Amino acid sequence: MQKVCASIPYNQPKVKGLGEKRPCVIFKIVVILHISNLIQKLTEVRMSRICAICGKKPSAGRSIKRRGMAKKKGGVGRKITGISRRSFRPNLQKVRALINGTVKRIRVCAKCLKAGKVRKPLSRQKKSSSLRALTE
Repeated sequence: MQKVCASIPYNQPKVKGLGEKRPCVIFKIVVILHISNLIQKLTEVRMSRICAICGKKPSAGRSIKRRGMAKKKGGVGRKITGISRRSFRPNLQKVRALINGTVKRIRVCAKCLKAGKVRKPLSRQKKSSSLRALTE
């Protein structure tokens, strides 16, 4: 009696360069690697959605839909009609900031901007005004 692995018998010829490994074993390894890559991509957060200062990033949550009138207003109570998944994204703004003495454009959340954690560079002067200053 022959043993069968994913409908490939044991007496199948060896694949060149793979030694004793059968194609079904290789297929299983490839599937496992593919699944692990998919999981890694799903859990990854794009760098563009992360605050450069505090590291705030999108978080998952739920949105709850309700109908009906509240009990304190004389109704029977509010009923939940649907729950759907959603993501809470940070309020990121593109800002020119001084980082190690160089001016770079970074994405910073509004909370860090309001707290004054970003050091902004001096405003650029217009060419016409700088030329006037030189001539006077």
